[in-house]
Amino acid sequence: MSETLYKIQIDSDRVKIFNAIIEALAAIVSELRLKLTKKGLYFCGMDGSHICLIQGLLALEDFAEYNTLQKTELTKLEKQELEEIRRLEKVYRCGQVLNDSIGEKVQDQLFTMEHKIENSLLQIDLGLNIEDMVKILKRNTKDTLTIKNGDQGQVDFEFKPESAKKVRTFSMSLIDIDSEEINMESLEGMSYDNSFSINMEAIDEVIKDASVYSEVLEVKIGKHLVFSTEGSRGKYKNEIEKDELVDSNFECESEGSFAIQFLKSIWKIGLAYGTSSSTAYKHANVKIWTKSEAPLKMEFKLMENSKIQYFLSPRVEEDIPDPYEEKAPVKVESPKIEVPAEGPQIQVPPMPVISLNQIAMAFTPNFEGLKAEILGKIAAITNAKSGIEGLKNRLIECNESEYSQIKSDYNNAKLVIAEEQEINEMKSFLKL
Repeated sequence: MSETLYKIQIDSDRVKIFNAIIEALAAIVSELRLKLTKKGLYFCGMDGSHICLIQGLLALEDFAEYNTLQKTELTKLEKQELEEIRRLEKVYRCGQVLNDSIGEKVQDQLFTMEHKIENSLLQIDLGLNIEDMVKILKRNTKDTLTIKNGDQGQVDFEFKPESAKKVRTFSMSLIDIDSEEINMESLEGMSYDNSFSINMEAIDEVIKDASVYSEVLEVKIGKHLVFSTEGSRGKYKNEIEKDELVDSNFECESEGSFAIQFLKSIWKIGLAYGTSSSTAYKHANVKIWTKSEAPLKMEFKLMENSKIQYFLSPRVEEDIPDPYEEKAPVKVESPKIEVPAEGPQIQVPPMPVISLNQIAMAFTPNFEGLKAEILGKIAAITNAKSGIEGLKNRLIECNESEYSQIKSDYNNAKLVIAEEQEINEMKSFLKL
């Protein structure tokens, strides 16, 4: 097998852009698998709660140098796996005739092995701790950056000023990332009802305005585009006419509520265009797709040929009594929530769209990884169910300074519990 080599060089005038992109990724994920493909540097990942998904391609044309010497031969083990694939193909064909369930299991195994060998030949994977990478990149804001293979199990970052003969080198250990790869075809193939392009600075102001009163931003499309939010202390609304947008395609009404915390993290990608006062930032646009009860899709174009996409799940909240909202006096004996003798009856809201139920089909099959994830979620659901009733009672009895945090904890517990039916179905299917 030929040696796997790679070398990527970023000119000094684009180092700040590259650094900003990586820093924006770090706001969403802690570990990242970078793939050096024939088209450029590809990445895809989700935050730990599976609420926000990010993918991007930094095109090879946007690098000063992009060279990879990829594998052209299979290892002895890979050759054995290829022979096993051919054997499994025969078993699969027989399994389809004799037993559909056997055929399906063999097909999953066959797909996993084919995908592994295809990746082995076509791309180089780098598992990186994104936080450590940000720390290294912050040590350089103006020198040419070169990323290349270092000693075994390491990647080297070299900084070279134009006038210097020598370079500064930071070597970082690669890591094994246990999370399963995400196949984006199912999400990319999702149809949306509406789309529009808008100036990034305008959305930045909307996020800042909405955060005055709430942690959730409502996005509605009818005749116009409307951003709004409402809290116990006030409300905010910003209505934008279609002719104020860069472009728009509104086919039907849609609405959704989205976590401002994630929108703030996503908007850090704006640093890739420059400071908020720079001309490039003021003229940068973002394209957004919407559909009721579907993830908000956002696409940012960077440099000449690169792009980054975000998918943000909508927030689903149950109406919760707000102790600070002014209401007509009501005669009550106590501030407790009555619970039937047989136990608490919690109405579970529908699942956020980006979750196991919508992207399970997109994961590359990996039984042990899926098993560990399911068992972990079962434990999380058990803990959430045991504590949610206490959180509901605390919402009624807490003081103003505690209310926001307890409400957030309560909503997070509901989202975890909402996965119970789906997780039990997957547990039953895998016979765990």
